[in-house]
Amino acid sequence: MDPKEIIKALPSYLNFAIRLLRWPPDALKPYRGTGKVASVLVGSLLTGIGVSYVIVLAIGPARIADDPSWLVQRIKEIGNWLPVVAVVVVSILTIIFHILTGVLLWFQDVTQGRRPSEMDAHLGGKMEDSVNAALAFASVFSPVLCAAVLLVNLLVEPGPNQSWAIPAIIAGVPSLFAVVYFPWCLAGTHPDATWIQAFAAWSMTLVFAYILGAAVA
Repeated sequence: MDPKEIIKALPSYLNFAIRLLRWPPDALKPYRGTGKVASVLVGSLLTGIGVSYVIVLAIGPARIADDPSWLVQRIKEIGNWLPVVAVVVVSILTIIFHILTGVLLWFQDVTQGRRPSEMDAHLGGKMEDSVNAALAFASVFSPVLCAAVLLVNLLVEPGPNQSWAIPAIIAGVPSLFAVVYFPWCLAGTHPDATWIQAFAAWSMTLVFAYILGAAVA
């Protein structure tokens, strides 16, 4: 993306990002249950990736590059592709999430024949609604992930006494953000879905993805 386009789109993106961080249901209300991928959210994602690349450029030269932890070495291998990889991972997990949730709910209804409860992993909506949630979330998640790496690079001095801090901060900040905000975004774009229901569905997806990844590895 052209830097001039990023600067031009930055105010709208920041307004959206702040509203999303403050209360996702309000920020995503215009896209709730529309069943259509929102071009505005695509634009927010592209701007978010642009912001992420600004942060990536600020990361180097990385003082943490020689840290032996698995996470830092994978980030080192990814390099400048980190924002794109973050978006791709979120997108893949979202598709798995939507399909898996539909299958599990169908199986639950067929086998148990009971009325749904508040704790069920229920999302009333279409794949496009899940995509809108992923677009909104990834537009903020990508800069957050890159900012976590930058924060570690600036504040943490690599060494034997800091071996736990580097991967903990890099993984902990984005993971906490993902656990809280992605279900919140899903609940914001799917009609008749609560955060608890979206969280239950998202948790099942992560468990399934972990099992699948372990089996492939």
